[in-house]
Amino acid sequence: MDLLATALSGSRGNDGLAATRRQANPSDDDVMTREYRHGDSMRRVHWAATARHSELMVRQEESVTTPQATLLMDQRHHSFNTGFSAAFGTDGSGLSTSPTFEWAVTAVMSVSAHLLERNYALRFLDQQGAPALLHSPSAPFPTEEEHHGPGAVAGIAEGLAALELAPESGRRGQAEEHAGSTVVRAGEAARSAARRVRRTTAETAQAAPHAAFGDDLLDKLVATRHRGPLIALLGMITLEEARSLASASDYGSVSYAILVCERPADARRQLEILRNAGWHASAASAAASLPAVWAGLESMVGGASTSSSAPGGGQSAGTSRTAHDTTSRGTA
Repeated sequence: MDLLATALSGSRGNDGLAATRRQANPSDDDVMTREYRHGDSMRRVHWAATARHSELMVRQEESVTTPQATLLMDQRHHSFNTGFSAAFGTDGSGLSTSPTFEWAVTAVMSVSAHLLERNYALRFLDQQGAPALLHSPSAPFPTEEEHHGPGAVAGIAEGLAALELAPESGRRGQAEEHAGSTVVRAGEAARSAARRVRRTTAETAQAAPHAAFGDDLLDKLVATRHRGPLIALLGMITLEEARSLASASDYGSVSYAILVCERPADARRQLEILRNAGWHASAASAAASLPAVWAGLESMVGGASTSSSAPGGGQSAGTSRTAHDTTSRGTA
C-alpha cells in the first residue's frame, strides 16, 4: 500500500478516537468553524474565531465517522513562472499558466479524486487560507472550501478547468469581499454582532499583512489539527516562505509537500527546511509522473512503492489539463 493510502487508512483509527474525545470536551483550537450563513442560529457563533477572523464565524457540526484531509494549492504567478517558462504568459486556452502550474493542477485533481472517492471530507485552500477555487470563473461554488459527498470530484474538476495563475497582491482582499457577502445577506442581528467584533479588531486586521503561508492559513489549519493528512502542491517558494510553511506540518496527522519547478535541484534548501520540520517533501519538474513522485515520498520513510494505488494511478501528470476525465482545461 502506498504512503498516502497508509496515512489515509491510519487516520480513521487513533485520530478518530481523538476526535471523539475532543468532541466530548472541545477546546477553542479543536472546534471546527466556518463563516456565518443565512439561517444559522446565533447560539452557534464561535466568538474566539470571530475575533481572529474579524468575520462572524459559527461552530461547524462534524461527523467523527467522516475522515478528513486538507489540500493546499499555491496559485501565485511568480511561484510557477520562473526561468524559461516566464516567457510564456498563457496557454492555447488563453489562461495565465505555465507547464509547472499545469502539472500542479493535474496533481491536485488526482489527489482530490483519490481522497473524495474514499469518502474523505476535503478542505481545499490556497496559500493564504482562502477557498482554493475562489477565483475560478468555472467553479460551481467558488466560496466553498469544504468538498465531500456525491458530485464533489466533478465540482473540483469543473473549478480547476478555468483556474489560472494570479498575482499575489490583492487576492486576499477579494477573498474577504466574497466571505463578507454572507454577513451582508444575513439578518440584522448577525450584522450587528459582526460590527461589534470589527470595532475591537479592525486596527489589528489592517496592520497584519495577509502573507502566503502566514497566520491566515495557520488559523484555518488549527480547526482540523491532526484530523487527517495535509498535502501541499507548491511552486518554487522562497526560503522565507518555506520557513513560514514549516510549522504547518504540526497540523496534519501526516504532512506532504511537492514543490513543482523547472529545476528540482534548485529547491534543495527549501526541501531541507520542510523535511526538518516534519514534512515528507519532494520536488518535481513538469516532466515527472505523479506516481513516480509519490514513490519517491514513500522511499523517504521506507514504504513499499505501489504506483497503481497512489494518487493518479499510473497516469502521467502532463501539461494538458484534463481533470479526472471530467472537464478539459479552458472549455468551461
